[in-house]
Amino acid sequence: MLLLCLIGFVLSLAPLPSQSTDQAADPWETHPLLFSYLIFTEVSPPRSTEEYECARQELYQTLSLSIAEINQLVQIAAQEYDTFLWLKWREAVSATSVGNERSELVYSAPCEPKVAPVVPVDPTGDWDTVVWQIHQHTDRALLQLLGKERYTQFREWVVVWWWKHHAWLQQWLRPEQFHPAADIQVVRVFATRYIPEAGECAREVALPDRYIKFANRGWCNNIPQEYRQYYRCPANPLYTVDIHRSDRSANNVPVWEVRPWNVDDNYWDNYPPSNSGAPRRTPEAFEDDQRCDRLLNLGEPEAQAAYIEGYNPRREEYDPRRRIRRRICVFANCSERPPKQPQQGCDQFCRRVSNPAGIDLSPVVARELGLRSEPGYRENAWVTVVVERLP
Repeated sequence: MLLLCLIGFVLSLAPLPSQSTDQAADPWETHPLLFSYLIFTEVSPPRSTEEYECARQELYQTLSLSIAEINQLVQIAAQEYDTFLWLKWREAVSATSVGNERSELVYSAPCEPKVAPVVPVDPTGDWDTVVWQIHQHTDRALLQLLGKERYTQFREWVVVWWWKHHAWLQQWLRPEQFHPAADIQVVRVFATRYIPEAGECAREVALPDRYIKFANRGWCNNIPQEYRQYYRCPANPLYTVDIHRSDRSANNVPVWEVRPWNVDDNYWDNYPPSNSGAPRRTPEAFEDDQRCDRLLNLGEPEAQAAYIEGYNPRREEYDPRRRIRRRICVFANCSERPPKQPQQGCDQFCRRVSNPAGIDLSPVVARELGLRSEPGYRENAWVTVVVERLP
């Protein structure tokens, strides 16, 4: 593996392209939290891909980092990641407080969550404001660690790496791997973390389909009449998935929460009339202009498309009645999208998507898969999910 990384490093020594003044071309500006995505993806063996480890080794050599500096760099990434984990937890708690009564599961070792922001942020700020505060903290910390000259090298390296990585992702996740005419039973998606309501000892996962959560929790009245035929409610047995990462597995894990990113993105189901079970739902935010943007592929999470190719971009429009600029998420016209420079994609709530996640894991499940999950080192990975027992 080290030899392959060194070969990639040598090939990367070609002259760097001049950085565009258009911030849409600079992933550091369009993809906040990109740093923790690079540093904490596929760290522990066995890995499903060496792509990220090779990139990290290339970065360390390009900047001539010492062991102490690498440890400091990892700590900066950990602060970014753990604060984002707190933000996700804050949003989930807020949503629960205005929704249904909390349902209880019996856990073998219940423990309350201990979640707090690690970097200074506005604890009441909206999602995008806090994300950019986290990103700016990372940016300042890296400038202080690296100094002006190496920081400039870092920013140049990020631009080159991202576009190579972007091309690799598009090839590695090419839609040809999916069957076009039927619902899918196995998907390969990016997995991140969340802190469950019941605490870090809860064994569960989250998927972006709120009706599975409602069915498992017995909130049957929350499922619209038109979809109730597809969901057992109350679900008995619970809807569960199996998750595989190389030679590690977590089987029969209940889907107890809805996330990451969207709540109406049942990406394992196909569109009518090709579906064999529940129809894939497409939020109205994604339906503005199908002439320029495509339907999402079977097995492709919306957040993945938003992160990689700028699906569902956001723009601002002036509202003369309220005399403010309001953010809307609609498909841009074909002429507005620069070639090979996708805009930052959003989820159905108009939030910038800062990772391509299609499933969230509780810490217990992450450990079953061999992912490091201690505070300050929350590893992410591409995993295979068996979804055949889902609606």
